[in-house]
Amino acid sequence: MTWPIKKMVMVPVALLMCWAATGCADEYSDLPEEVHLVEVAGFPYEIPNATIHVGSSNAEGSLVYSYWLSEGEWGEWESQGIPQDTESIRTKDAKNTLINIDTPFAPIQIEVIQYSEIGADGFPSGLLGRGDCLDQDYEVCSYHLEGDAVRIPLHIYSDTTVVIINPAWPVPHEYLVDQEAQWPEVTASWVFLTEGT
Repeated sequence: MTWPIKKMVMVPVALLMCWAATGCADEYSDLPEEVHLVEVAGFPYEIPNATIHVGSSNAEGSLVYSYWLSEGEWGEWESQGIPQDTESIRTKDAKNTLINIDTPFAPIQIEVIQYSEIGADGFPSGLLGRGDCLDQDYEVCSYHLEGDAVRIPLHIYSDTTVVIINPAWPVPHEYLVDQEAQWPEVTASWVFLTEGT
């Protein structure tokens, strides 16, 4: 089995990306409601860390997948199942669950997946929910920047034991060696183990 990761942006709205450094938002002040403008400010040059917070408790997520640009070269990596040293956190009766990604750069989207168990092969199984989050203007599921971190408020299902997040950051054209591609994405996935019962 491989990780259930999608590299392409597929959300229920049309996305229009622009490079924030150019003040591009002013050019698109009259967009129709079905178009969601995303100002791209940059992307993490190194894969950041991610942690889950429940009240005063927290646990570090384990990196399980990455597709990243480093020194002009693209590289893909994935773990063979959930790492055995992945920390778990108790989420039963928790009113506020938050995942932080340690970067000041907002992704274009974050996919969130919840599972009920870990299979014999070490990969999550029993899909409970899967959806996309956009930035704070998107009403279905949102995240926001606070200081030097991306913060993702989550509703954890009572049967959830595994949470995966998969954020993606678009890479501006000037960072690319291959000039044929425009707005490709770097993406990474972290897994979190929860104890809901």
